[in-house]
Amino acid sequence: MPNNAVFWALLMPLTRKLPWVVHWHSDVVRSSIRRLVSIAYDWLARPFERAMLKHAQRIIVTSPSYLDASKPLARWQTRYKSSRWD
Repeated sequence: MPNNAVFWALLMPLTRKLPWVVHWHSDVVRSSIRRLVSIAYDWLARPFERAMLKHAQRIIVTSPSYLDASKPLARWQTRYKSSRWD
């Protein structure tokens, strides 16, 4: 489950003025068993997730292979950073 506290930070004008660095270490895996959970994620959490990634100045990922496989991170290629494989 993602850290939902960041979603509240998106709603606070003072925190939006600060530069954000996001450490992205796992995509949310949608439930194939509980359809309602998947729908709720798409409608409630995903818009906040996208807004958070859009706001971030840097996104740190755990590995190049994870970066290549992550669908949520695909549109933010210019913001990636990892000192271990630059």
